Amino acid sequence: MTLNGAALAVLLFARAAAGAPAVLPPESPEDMGPAVIDVSGYPPEYQETYRKIFQPVYKFLRGGPARALNSPLIELDAQGERVLRREHPELFSDPRLAQVSADAWRREVARVKNRPPCCGACPILSREDAVKLWRFLAYDSLRRKTGPNAASWAAQRRRLLERFVVAVKGGSPS
Repeated sequence: MTLNGAALAVLLFARAAAGAPAVLPPESPEDMGPAVIDVSGYPPEYQETYRKIFQPVYKFLRGGPARALNSPLIELDAQGERVLRREHPELFSDPRLAQVSADAWRREVARVKNRPPCCGACPILSREDAVKLWRFLAYDSLRRKTGPNAASWAAQRRRLLERFVVAVKGGSPS
């Protein structure tokens, strides 16, 4: 049985509203990564944002929380990017490992905030919550993807990319 777009959307909404994860083939390497992270070492305001804003909002979005948590986006100004490129050139050996810009997460959160309402159950971000979400995502990406964690982030991204090729494309890892 195949589902048309509307039937698939209804099915996914019903599963998300019931707290069940949507089961779809991954559409991007990010979908294959973890959908939760340990924020216990984060400042309290980011822990709260993760629990009360990030998780509830992203569980309704395509790709779920995994897509954002495993995204290659890193928000840095030009000077920060130069330092990161100098200290961790491995992150820039493949554009799929890191995508750095001064407003990467700000643009992503604006897209999420401005999406049209769909069903009444999906959370709608207030301006204040959008700012909190943006700050959390920017902080999280710096914490997990740069500095002493840059090499492990690059390795994790490579593994996700390889798994995606194998799982979806049916190819072999390159």
